[in-house]
Amino acid sequence: MDWKYTKDIIPLGWELGDWDGCRSDEVLAEDKNGKRYIAVVYSGILDSVRFDEWYDNNDYSIENIVRWMPIPE
Repeated sequence: MDWKYTKDIIPLGWELGDWDGCRSDEVLAEDKNGKRYIAVVYSGILDSVRFDEWYDNNDYSIENIVRWMPIPE
């Protein structure tokens, strides 16, 4: 598996909608405890502050994501 670490890079947000910032494609994400999620990240700048917020596929906010990878086809 080709994991990417969030300290180095996050998924590219490209999709616009009725939310703040841009949404990424779904990825496989893992938190610091090793729990894995199907997730998206919302990224952008709001009030001059950059944000990257992770959400699982049930639209619940998730924290402490340390690595991710594109979902294999």
